[in-house]
Amino acid sequence: FVRLLAFALLASEASAIDRMAPGEVISTFQEYESLNSDLASSVGCECASAQLREKVEKYSEGPLEHALDSAVQLICGTENTEILHALFHVTLVTSDSGSESPAWSLGHAFVCKPAFVAKEFKALQRPQQRSLYEALSIGFENAVYERPEAEETARLRARLYSLAPAMRK
Repeated sequence: FVRLLAFALLASEASAIDRMAPGEVISTFQEYESLNSDLASSVGCECASAQLREKVEKYSEGPLEHALDSAVQLICGTENTEILHALFHVTLVTSDSGSESPAWSLGHAFVCKPAFVAKEFKALQRPQQRSLYEALSIGFENAVYERPEAEETARLRARLYSLAPAMRK
């Protein structure tokens, strides 16, 4: 099931987009993080928040989605540690945004490379684990939405839950 899900994920995305290079993915994440920060700073200021909100929304629906799709392909295809950590980071620093796409991408990465994502997740500091675990859980449930009761889904969910104790310490 995991191989089938990962293959379907990669095949559909590979045909829909051209994969970005790792550096492009990271710079796109950084631009989104900057735009999101600017938007958060403008709250309460009538100056440009409507224009900035529109800019952030367009960016998140275009370049960010493309970068997230490429990130999942890079993680699933080559276990790219730098990209996984960049995905962790963009998910953390934009958790206040309206976009759930970073969390969903993290969940898809976990489905296709659970051991790799778990290992890198465990290597994070506890505050980062606490902040990311909910996003990872939400993303995972999104990734397995069509097969929530499958045997392989249950194994993956157990592996995901095994990451939770690191949050309680």
